[in-house]
Amino acid sequence: MSESQINIFSDYLPAELHEGKTWYISYYVKNPVTKFLERRRIKCNRIRPLSERRKFAKAVIEEINDKIRKGWNPLMENEAPKGFHKFRDVLKTFTRQKIKGKSTDSVRSYKSFIKKLEEWLTEQEKAEIFAMQFTRSMARDFLLQVDETIESARTYNNHIAFYRNMFNWFIEFDYCKINPFDGFSKRLKEHKQRIQYIEPEIREKINSFLLRKDYNFYIACMFAFHVLVRPKELTFIKIKHIDLKKQQLFIPNRSAKNDKSRYPTIPNVMVEFLEKMKLEKYDPEMFLFTSGWVPGWENFNPRRVAKRWDWLRNKINMNSRIKFYSLRDSGIIQMLKDGISPDEVMYQADHYSLEITNEYVRITNPKIFTDVRDKATKF
Repeated sequence: MSESQINIFSDYLPAELHEGKTWYISYYVKNPVTKFLERRRIKCNRIRPLSERRKFAKAVIEEINDKIRKGWNPLMENEAPKGFHKFRDVLKTFTRQKIKGKSTDSVRSYKSFIKKLEEWLTEQEKAEIFAMQFTRSMARDFLLQVDETIESARTYNNHIAFYRNMFNWFIEFDYCKINPFDGFSKRLKEHKQRIQYIEPEIREKINSFLLRKDYNFYIACMFAFHVLVRPKELTFIKIKHIDLKKQQLFIPNRSAKNDKSRYPTIPNVMVEFLEKMKLEKYDPEMFLFTSGWVPGWENFNPRRVAKRWDWLRNKINMNSRIKFYSLRDSGIIQMLKDGISPDEVMYQADHYSLEITNEYVRITNPKIFTDVRDKATKF
């Protein structure tokens, strides 16, 4: 008997399929503590039809035997009990679980991330791998392709965060035991590409044009500039959320970026424009903006905000780097210029910390920093 045969019979017995009332794959490996062989079983009754079950079993047996011949021992590591589930099936299970109760935007985002990974696996001829077969080197190669096709650091970092969280879920539900996306560095965030402060003369052009051509979109712009409402939040505003007596707007948590409801202030300069909309004649449950930017029963996709802004920008020949979100940035900067305290601006803007609000201080009053540079007294 050769040395290799001795190792086979002393360290393990190869995997084989057992057919019957219960179909299972069994193999034996040595327990490193007791030094006796222990049986491991993988049930495969759930797979239909029988031809697919045998095909599945054959692939699993080849995988197991190849690994144990190379010294793998599940008793010496924390084996993932569901590691031999097809990766594509686990992705479907993960998606079903994670999109429950999520917003339309979140569902679309989840499906987009999953589709991108599935397409890459198909291109690499790895669409039929098991969950345990997705390795760190595969994660690296996939991220290299993502890196080549995405310019934004923020978007690239969102990809890493999503897949890392996804594999944490895989680990939690026993589909794998390590996270192949751990340890990859995020890109350094670049400076914002949009113009953050819209100069007063450009704001005047916006005012003049929209007051003549689209009064309701003008109101939407005022909500962004004065109340610091985000595009998604804008599409969820209902008539009942506007309280002109208290001069408050209610923003529900379902639309808020930080998942918290809040009551930002409607300033005096905005009240008369809202009164002209005669909101009292509408049902309080109606959304303030729907198709055509008029009150109605169905809110619309936030992407339509950007499309309407593009229309405006083309009409008045505005710089393409001035985005709709620039209105919100400009509103924050203008409030700080007007002497409103950073604490109040932080609440109005729904920043989770004062540190974020203070990022706008350099734009608001750059003289503060030149004073530090030029007027400091010698030690």
